[in-house]
Amino acid sequence: MGLHDACRPIDAGKHCRLYSLHAPDSCHAKQALALLLLLLVVPLSAAGAVASEPALEVVAMVPIEDRLRSELDEVFALLSSAEDAGANVDAAAASLNQALALIDSGTEQDLLAADEMIQQVNSSIPGLIAEGESAQWAGTAGLAATLAALAVAAALVYFFMPRLVWRLWSRGRKDWRVSAQ
Repeated sequence: MGLHDACRPIDAGKHCRLYSLHAPDSCHAKQALALLLLLLVVPLSAAGAVASEPALEVVAMVPIEDRLRSELDEVFALLSSAEDAGANVDAAAASLNQALALIDSGTEQDLLAADEMIQQVNSSIPGLIAEGESAQWAGTAGLAATLAALAVAAALVYFFMPRLVWRLWSRGRKDWRVSAQ
């Protein structure tokens, strides 16, 4: 027996609001449960709305520090990628550490200085990445040149070493006499 079987309307007309008492327990129990749920949800939602308003005020009091910290995190991630590209990021990392210390101090002047430092480091990152890529390319080119020089030296030693050794040996023993006994 489904929900529609238990709660059948008496009048099959336009306004099906009166229900038969065919299964009073199931119809009244469902209606009572719905009413109880409604009475619980409405006060809790109103209490939640009231309780959330002061939290919004607290968030509104310190957004600049949170914004600066999130910008600092983003710039640090970009700086890390520049370091992975081979750039020297020591000065930029020191600036970000100084900006973090200024953010922790919390005064308005320090927060503005920290924001300026973060923006300065952020603007220098493309140059650092380019510097790192060129340093990486120069290192790769230097390694290739070194390997090529070693290969050429090995080929020269292989082809000319026996001739050189025999020439030096014969010059060192040119005064020797071979006699048959």
